[in-house]
Amino acid sequence: MDRLRRSQPLAACVPISLPTLAVRPLPQATLTELRGGLAFREDPAFRQLPDQPGRSRDHGSWRANWLRPDGWLLIDATPSPTAASQTFAAAAQNRWCRLVDLSHSLVGIGLRGAAARDLLARGTPLDLRPQAFGPGCCTRTRCADFTVLLDHRAEGIEAYVDAPLAQALWNWIADAAEHLAQ
Repeated sequence: MDRLRRSQPLAACVPISLPTLAVRPLPQATLTELRGGLAFREDPAFRQLPDQPGRSRDHGSWRANWLRPDGWLLIDATPSPTAASQTFAAAAQNRWCRLVDLSHSLVGIGLRGAAARDLLARGTPLDLRPQAFGPGCCTRTRCADFTVLLDHRAEGIEAYVDAPLAQALWNWIADAAEHLAQ
C-alpha cells in the first residue's frame, strides 16, 4: 500500500505576476489558534495579543490576529517549535488558554501590489479601501464564496483559506487577475 504523503495544496501553482499585482502561494507557516478565558487576561503573555476586533499585532517572526472574543490566530513563519507557541506555553500548561495547531488545515496566498485590493473587491463585499482596511487589520469574510481570513500586512494582503479549497480559490484569483490585466 502506498504511504500517504503530505504536500502543500498550492505547491504546483505558478506565481502570478502583473505590473500592478503579484500573487504567490505562501510558504507553509505554523498556524495556531489560541483560545483564552478570563483567567488568561491576567497572564503577561496576554498583552502580546491584539485587544481590538479586526486587528493584528506583528512580533517579527510571528503575528497575532484577532478572530473573536478570547480567540486569536497565531501565524509563525518558522516551521517548528515556534516563538509564538513558546510565548503562550506556560499559560497553556496552567490551563489559562488552549493552543490548537491549524498548520495543515489552512493555506495562505499572498497578494501584493496596487491591484490586490481591486482583485479581492471582485469577490467580497468588505470595504477594502485603505482607510477602512489598512495594515494591521484582519477579518474573516466571504470572498468568491469561500470563507477566508484576510490579514493586511505592511507589504500586502494575505488570504488564508481551508486547505481543501485552496486550489479553487487560487483558480478564482488567477481568473480575476486575468480580467484585471485586460
